[in-house]
Amino acid sequence: MDVPHSSIKVVRITMLKGRYLGLISVFIFFMGCFVPRYEYIPPETSEGLDCIKQCESIRSRCKIDEGLRADREQNRLDIAYEECMEWGLSRRSRAFCRSETVYPDYSECKRNYNLCFERCGGEVVKLEK
Repeated sequence: MDVPHSSIKVVRITMLKGRYLGLISVFIFFMGCFVPRYEYIPPETSEGLDCIKQCESIRSRCKIDEGLRADREQNRLDIAYEECMEWGLSRRSRAFCRSETVYPDYSECKRNYNLCFERCGGEVVKLEK
């Protein structure tokens, strides 16, 4: 029985997608094992609780700013890639054009929030796995 050539490609692509999906799933599982987790014990005073509300507001603003920073950087890289592809004189020179992905890094927001939380009289406990 003859199998159309295009159906063989579909099977190969599907197999590759499944293989990569499995690898990505394993990677995400193990990354969850290395991301530190915290327990937050709030202060008992009303002043301390009001202070923590300010920390939360600052953290929210930090996350928004970081997301905007990542978006600006992504736009800059996308434009550079498009210009590289457009102005590359040959296929060989265009091979050096790279498309990159920028992800927000919220680690500084988390660090600052934890410090703020403690300054307000709360306790931040890093949970061990």
